[in-house]
Amino acid sequence: MDWIERARCMVAYHPEAVDFIRRASDYFPVDMAHIHLLLRLWVEADNMDAVILPMLHELNAGLLDEEGIIDTNRGASLRPTAFASFSDANTEEIVYECFWHLNWGDSQALSVVMSVNGDGVFQVQARGEASVSEHRIGYPPSENALKDALVAVYVAEQTAD
Repeated sequence: MDWIERARCMVAYHPEAVDFIRRASDYFPVDMAHIHLLLRLWVEADNMDAVILPMLHELNAGLLDEEGIIDTNRGASLRPTAFASFSDANTEEIVYECFWHLNWGDSQALSVVMSVNGDGVFQVQARGEASVSEHRIGYPPSENALKDALVAVYVAEQTAD
């Protein structure tokens, strides 16, 4: 997506982002100035759909006999502040997230999570549900890094006790 199209998408998402921030403010200490970060995250997630969703479908077909369920969603959460000193280790910050999930079996799942904090720092991770595994992927993520992380989480999920 070129920069002009990105601008159009951000304007189109703006009303939804304002509503999202307002709803999130019922649960988290949000800042309306975060709307620009949220818009960037959502537009980047739209771009990543074309990469991540085919990988999840391929994994589902090739390893799970199409028995998995693929889903996407958005959210916000509090996480420990990355640069908190020892004395303020309980400091938390708001993080906005986009998720791509593949769920199978009774409790097995893997997710790719792209997030941005209030300082505009983006992160991408692959996570496992039953195994509680977590693999950081560089941002912006390469296709090979995504595949490597998905394989690692899949193996952890399939072999978790």
